[in-house]
Amino acid sequence: MLPAVVALGWAATVAPAFYSDRVTQVVTPGMEQDARRLVTKLAALQAAADRSGAWETVISEDEINGWLAFDLPRNHPQLLPADLAAPRVVLSGGRMRAAARRTLGPLSGIVSLDVEVRLRPPGLIECVVADARLGVIPLPRGPWLHWLAARLAPLGLPTEIRRGAGTSVLAIVIPAAGARPVVLEALVVDAGELLLAGHTGDPRGTPAGGTVAGPTDPGTRR
Repeated sequence: MLPAVVALGWAATVAPAFYSDRVTQVVTPGMEQDARRLVTKLAALQAAADRSGAWETVISEDEINGWLAFDLPRNHPQLLPADLAAPRVVLSGGRMRAAARRTLGPLSGIVSLDVEVRLRPPGLIECVVADARLGVIPLPRGPWLHWLAARLAPLGLPTEIRRGAGTSVLAIVIPAAGARPVVLEALVVDAGELLLAGHTGDPRGTPAGGTVAGPTDPGTRR
């Protein structure tokens, strides 16, 4: 019995390689700058989306992880449940992988999610949990969609959990800017980058905002 408990406890602490690489990094001035760049980009995106016209931004994985390492614990600790700490992410091939340290009483482990992110007309963001684990122990995937929906609600993002093709999908609706619709036209999760582009209001009255190409087009890199 005891060896089985010890083995289970060890299995829960095994971290994905991407998490071990990122969480052991010391918080540096460069990470602080990455965090500030993310805040600046999000503020500019919000301001652009509140006006009629086209908008676009590219957010890097380093900027997200810099914000998670520096800004989140210092200025927004209430955004994380009390049992989670030190989250980190990696972006690649249409997926976002995230992991964090989870503590339940005297026990602790590394919980990780592999989330497929895709865009569906008319501008809906769909998230599918492809894998969920505590260490190397598989976890049920369905409850995590409700968990993600609860995290997005305070940000003013309406969500709906739908069932289709044998799996559950979290649909995220982009709220309107007053009476003007906000339409997400492109969402690309590439190696280390997240690209978002769209328009607010009637696109016929929207000035051209440049070409939004796939992740292999050098013209999309920032």
